[in-house]
Amino acid sequence: TNGELYNYIELRRTLITLGHTFCTKSDTEVMLAAWQQWGEASLDKMEVGLMPYLRFVVASFLYGIMVALGLVIFIIPGVYFGLKYQLYPFFLIDKKVGIFEAFHLSGQATQGAKMDMLLLSFILQVLMIIALIPLGLGLLVMVPISTIAWALIYKKLEPKAK
Repeated sequence: TNGELYNYIELRRTLITLGHTFCTKSDTEVMLAAWQQWGEASLDKMEVGLMPYLRFVVASFLYGIMVALGLVIFIIPGVYFGLKYQLYPFFLIDKKVGIFEAFHLSGQATQGAKMDMLLLSFILQVLMIIALIPLGLGLLVMVPISTIAWALIYKKLEPKAK
């Protein structure tokens, strides 16, 4: 770990509402104020080091295994699992929940939207293939567009997850 506090902006806002003032925009100043406010309990509130990334990598691995096994079994379960849990990264990062909670929330959010998501997936895959034609340079445009499309889907479906 490099010691960087990844959620210092969020903690800073919370500490300001509790009456703390800051002279800099440094995460170190936020850590000191958090320790002053909550003592040892502040350690539970801080996201330090590589844990958010590690959680994302483990979740991605589990998602890949789940979809691959579903595809091997009968293809359709793999497509179903892929669509049902497609939004897990957004819940993992946006809601800061655990891996299985992110899968659960994604399953709830995508309920009733899988056919629309399948159509979007198909369209995006076709566009990705077309983007490969100019020596793959089209991917420089298509990958961000695809990511933004899924982020917009997440924003639309996220309120359905409880």
